[in-house]
Amino acid sequence: MRDCSVSDGSTAGYYQLPPGCTELQDLISHRNMNAQDGEIFRAIYRKGRASHSDELRDAKKVLFYAQAEVKRLEAAQSVPESFGHQNQYTGRGGVMLHCPDCTAEHCPCMAN
Repeated sequence: MRDCSVSDGSTAGYYQLPPGCTELQDLISHRNMNAQDGEIFRAIYRKGRASHSDELRDAKKVLFYAQAEVKRLEAAQSVPESFGHQNQYTGRGGVMLHCPDCTAEHCPCMAN
């Protein structure tokens, strides 16, 4: 379930840094961002500040990862009815599909 806090336009609780967060990776982990979201977050934060990446390169990187995330989310919404909700789960990467042998508790194809 999403926490959709209300803001009066000045500030909101969702902008407060969580306790113990001291760098970007802490925030990425705290929000359980997937790879695309993490790359977007990093690129925006460092935009034009890294010697290896100017503002245009960072902006293109944001666009690339944002398009990949939109594609992933659209694919997740267009799951064929034959799969049904029992074959979906929400995890670190968002809404995913289980293979036929997977359950919500155990997925042999995702074993490390």
